[in-house]
Amino acid sequence: MVAQAQAMAPLDRIYVIDSDSRRRAQIAKMSYEVGLHAEPCQDLEEFAKLVRRDGYVLSADNADTASIAEVMRSTQAVEFSLPASVYSEDPTPQRIVSAMLNGALNYHVWPLTKEDLQRAVTMTPEQISLARLRSKQSAANAAIAQLSPREVDVLRQMTHGHCNKVIAINLGISPRTVEIHRANLLKKLPMQSTSDAIQIGIYAGLDED
Repeated sequence: MVAQAQAMAPLDRIYVIDSDSRRRAQIAKMSYEVGLHAEPCQDLEEFAKLVRRDGYVLSADNADTASIAEVMRSTQAVEFSLPASVYSEDPTPQRIVSAMLNGALNYHVWPLTKEDLQRAVTMTPEQISLARLRSKQSAANAAIAQLSPREVDVLRQMTHGHCNKVIAINLGISPRTVEIHRANLLKKLPMQSTSDAIQIGIYAGLDED
């Protein structure tokens, strides 16, 4: 099984970002058992010092490590953007959606298994790109599901670049009502800026309507 993992994997190095030394040690042990090399990192600062061009990132989702947005920015801030997944003992739907929208390929429930590690590193670059896109689309659809039908209508108009006045005309409502719907949908979405909301709408396919 180890030989198979080594032969198939384009990535044989796993960066583990976790403030919990016991979890880091456990993942390092599992990695060794399936023929992979683990680089345990206590925080993003240590990750930045160790990171190389190849590898896969596994990060804990907890306040002591870093926010998911910070972790994902760190994995993509270098010229060789690294694929990454997140794990937590008690994930919430909102945090899962947030991680996926920030570029995580997967969100695991702790404890991880050897199979989780092997599936991650045996992905080809093409599979990683496709998985990253699909995870964002899935997370966007989950986020959109929290909105009311009228809020979805407003977000759809926003993805087409329309201002409040045009949205009001298109939907037959007042500009003030549009403002209220925009404010409400921003509160419900995991990323609370207009540009992020539009991006979520695009990943959910609202711009194609």
